[in-house]
Amino acid sequence: GTVTAISPGTAWITATARDSSGKYCKCYVTVIAPIPATGVTTMVSEVVMAPGEKKTIIAKATPANTTDSMIWTSSDESSARVNATTGEITAVSPGNTTIVVMTDSGKKAVVNVIVVGLNRTSVVMDYYTSGDQLYVEGATSTVRWYSSNKRVVEVSSNGTLKSRGSGTATVEARVNGRTLTCIVRVVSP
Repeated sequence: GTVTAISPGTAWITATARDSSGKYCKCYVTVIAPIPATGVTTMVSEVVMAPGEKKTIIAKATPANTTDSMIWTSSDESSARVNATTGEITAVSPGNTTIVVMTDSGKKAVVNVIVVGLNRTSVVMDYYTSGDQLYVEGATSTVRWYSSNKRVVEVSSNGTLKSRGSGTATVEARVNGRTLTCIVRVVSP
């Protein structure tokens, strides 16, 4: 009962019962000529993500009535994976990778994926110490550092922490449009 399209046109497919009952059914089949894609574009050429984040990229093939399907692939699945049919990207670990969407006729578009992450998400420090350093893995631009409470901990422009008093503060790293956080707890020695 497998139907194979041979050329454009229409046909009736008839299935008849073998039990001499005279029962049958018909199916009208239309075979259309394939319309290859002449191009494919994505809405963005680069995305920045944090590990665990998901984002779906929209791709459009031209012409709009193309019969081509699209498949998505990642050049480095240890950094970011992509669903082959939906284009949903899942950031795995810091690094850079390219996501490629390709049509059946070989047209493709590329999206650069930058996955950024802090080397540590929590730190415990003693009073008036320094030297612990945070850094952003995968960053491709300048990192801006902020402390939610400078009476507890200060952070320098290179991510070095300096404790000031006991308590808890959040240190933020802002890079490539993302905010990454580390909880710093300062305790008495």
